[in-house]
Amino acid sequence: MLQNNLDLEHYFFRYIDEIPSDEDRHVYERPYLNAGPDRRPTIDWLYEIPVDGEPADVHASLTELMD
Repeated sequence: MLQNNLDLEHYFFRYIDEIPSDEDRHVYERPYLNAGPDRRPTIDWLYEIPVDGEPADVHASLTELMD
């Protein structure tokens, strides 16, 4: 996962309502252009997705955004 930018391609851009322009995509992709440690946050984020309400702070934030 650190070598390919699969998280942005398959998990982020796939589930947003509006398809961003190439210019906008570049803004999102810029921090992750270099394979390896630059892409670590995309993996860490997957471990922060709430499952059964945990972690509670992330669950509360996402619930608030969805209301």
